[in-house]
Amino acid sequence: MSDDPAKPLHVKVAEALGWTDIEATHPKEDSSVVSGWLGVSPDEETCAMLPRYDTDWSATGPLVEKYRMWVFPDNAAKEFYWEATCEPGPEGFSGEGPTPLVAVCELVLALKEVGKL
Repeated sequence: MSDDPAKPLHVKVAEALGWTDIEATHPKEDSSVVSGWLGVSPDEETCAMLPRYDTDWSATGPLVEKYRMWVFPDNAAKEFYWEATCEPGPEGFSGEGPTPLVAVCELVLALKEVGKL
């Protein structure tokens, strides 16, 4: 998994979930503009566009079910924020973000980092 801060969140999540051979696509060969990301799916082992885990419930919802995550608003935050967790208590893991999907993405990355994914 790459720690490249310039890499979009959904790409980092795809790497954590086992997508391989990930590369940016460009509308023109000489363009620096990224129009999407392609990779090889760990399930189907075919090349496809990476799911937008950070904005698409149809991609991220199954992760919430698979890893038995809880997603809820963080009422203690100064700004409106969301939290996702899968193990209650101080030893549990969580992710936070401005939307429920971003919170889930951050939790996926935290779980991968500690080998619990």
